[in-house]
Amino acid sequence: MRESRRDKVDLFKKALISSAGGKYKPVAQEQLMRHLESLTPEHIQVLGWAHESARALTGVATLEDAFSVFVRSTPGAHREGFRSIVHDLTNRFLIVLVDIDGHDEYESEKQVLITENGEGRPQLMVTAQGRQLFDFIYAA
Repeated sequence: MRESRRDKVDLFKKALISSAGGKYKPVAQEQLMRHLESLTPEHIQVLGWAHESARALTGVATLEDAFSVFVRSTPGAHREGFRSIVHDLTNRFLIVLVDIDGHDEYESEKQVLITENGEGRPQLMVTAQGRQLFDFIYAA
């Protein structure tokens, strides 16, 4: 618990440094700080992983596949914790799941797998809002 609290303080420090840079308007800063306040360091870890692993997530067809990719970079991660965090990040519109098997609430029955430039589209993607939060924390 103490380590998690320390991690959260470090995230706030990074965000405050980013705020001082003037890149974000005060209203956007407030919204981003509220997001950060409501998330755990584990949420930020999964968000950052999804942000940095877009190419590796292209072939992911199930949430179990996504967890397999995640656990390679985060040994000891717990499957149910990962599912819970992914679900929460999705509810907050920080990531989006497209036709992920094994996560019925996200099945749209659309098979949107190819982008306009012909590359595969990840089934688990960070939204623009999620990228903005990640960039806000780590801009400095």
